Amino acid sequence: MRAKKEAGLVTEIPNTIAQAEYDRIWVKRAQLGDTEAFSELIEQHRSTAHRWADRMTGDPHPADDVVQDALICAFLHLGSLEDTSRFLPWFYRIVINQASMRLRRGGPYRQERPFTSIGAAMDDGSTARGYIWAGLGSRQNQRIRG
Repeated sequence: MRAKKEAGLVTEIPNTIAQAEYDRIWVKRAQLGDTEAFSELIEQHRSTAHRWADRMTGDPHPADDVVQDALICAFLHLGSLEDTSRFLPWFYRIVINQASMRLRRGGPYRQERPFTSIGAAMDDGSTARGYIWAGLGSRQNQRIRG
């Protein structure tokens, strides 16, 4: 970051080259097993990732889940990142892929529904609370019988 003086105020100007170098150093350390280095990367880029996910999902709650899934995926696959100075574009791709999976409701998200849609989906007049408890009870009974 470079400081710039305007009308007596000091403002920070983001320097993408400096940021890429900063990321490269932290990624190298994280690839060597330094968990504090990965924590630093998370601290630097979590809010940016959340903005990306929120823009795609249109809802901050699923965006939180997308970012969490993306961080886990990034942690597990950080060793596959060859050009360590390209962490942010690599991480962006992970966030976009996670958001796309969640939006198309494929894979492990197929059965997942927003909580607010449970009450709206019931036409028989029953409450969402009764529906949830009934569903839990039937699963419990299946486990006991099976």
